[in-house]
Amino acid sequence: MNIFGICLGTGACGLLLKPYLAFGILIALSIVVGIAFNFGVLRLLMKVAFNFSTKPSSGLEGCVGKTVEAVSSFDQQGRGLVKALVDQEIVQLLAVLPEAERESQPTIRKGDQLVVLEVSAEKGTCVVTNQLN
Repeated sequence: MNIFGICLGTGACGLLLKPYLAFGILIALSIVVGIAFNFGVLRLLMKVAFNFSTKPSSGLEGCVGKTVEAVSSFDQQGRGLVKALVDQEIVQLLAVLPEAERESQPTIRKGDQLVVLEVSAEKGTCVVTNQLN
């Protein structure tokens, strides 16, 4: 990109000022203008353009280790709905308790805070626990 910017500035300056300047002065001035164009104008434009880029999405896998809220009470098999914040968007997932917690019959009610242990993005499910709270 630097080479392109310098060449563009140098060529444009050379074409515009060719009728008005001597050859030696024209070459020196064109090189200076080309470098100034690259670092002054082109870099500024690129910085402005890159300000519009977004942060990459973390996806559902980014929920691992984060706290989610139960949207519904969990059933006897340890399944229920939870809501998670993924990239500033609320997503509801089917949540399952781990086998050890299912056997102890914990009561998970609507509004309880749980921690995500693992996520299956293809299925839209996750494994949660309330033991870390």
